[in-house]
Amino acid sequence: MRLVKDATSQYPTLPFLAVRFALAAMVMAVVVHRLPPRRVLVVGIPIGVALAAGYLLQTVGLATTSPGNAAARCARVAGGPCAKSCCRPW
Repeated sequence: MRLVKDATSQYPTLPFLAVRFALAAMVMAVVVHRLPPRRVLVVGIPIGVALAAGYLLQTVGLATTSPGNAAARCARVAGGPCAKSCCRPW
């Protein structure tokens, strides 16, 4: 989480994510060598947009909060019921 905070302090959030996912797309293009069928694109594009929005909100949140607070929030979301017993509510 500290890595994302450091990166977004040097580079704006949206271009940071654009570069990150452009690199991932290039790697996938080299590995897969073909385009997906139309049906996969029709179903996948809305899912990808929702995922991109989630990444954008998460990255903005990580960039604007302290590393300790970000770790506690991520652990609470990822841990679910187990984390609720050890983290105070906010």
